[in-house]
Amino acid sequence: MSAGVELIDPNAVILDGTRIWIADEGLMKVMVIDEQTGLRYEFGQNGEGPGEFRTLAALTTLSHSQIAVLDRGTSRISILELTSKGLSALRCFVWVAE
Repeated sequence: MSAGVELIDPNAVILDGTRIWIADEGLMKVMVIDEQTGLRYEFGQNGEGPGEFRTLAALTTLSHSQIAVLDRGTSRISILELTSKGLSALRCFVWVAE
């Protein structure tokens, strides 16, 4: 893994070619690291608003540049996209527990 990457509580990891996607519940961030180029992008922080997470639970790839992030704490699934400018949220889906 790239030098300088500090993790506190990584709980979901996806290997996608030369990219490593990581959900770190301790940092409340989703990170992507490109091992070929050394580029690293981060998205998120602790909270309940847009771009914030409370309980990161899972990641899954949707395409080469998009992932879905499950946050049990906010009852949301966020779709993130990696572009040349970094990671950004495309949309969120909220579910209501009965």
